[in-house]
Amino acid sequence: MKQFEIKLSYENGRVITFYREFADLEEAEEDVLAHISSGSTIKFNEAGAVGMLSFRGAISYLITQKDRPSDVEAITWD
Repeated sequence: MKQFEIKLSYENGRVITFYREFADLEEAEEDVLAHISSGSTIKFNEAGAVGMLSFRGAISYLITQKDRPSDVEAITWD
């Protein structure tokens, strides 16, 4: 498994960045597209913190094979 950084851009201008593991880039893209097309929500549970991320309203994405830096939260937004 490889770690990927995924940036989602939303209709309201917000950009969400998160990290997930996939076998390869194609699997990562298939997963992201499936969530965007259905507007689904995924659950994050890391270091005792639980969060939900909705794909509803996401209009574009960028996927990069990249490990999450140790000083970066699992989900960030701008």
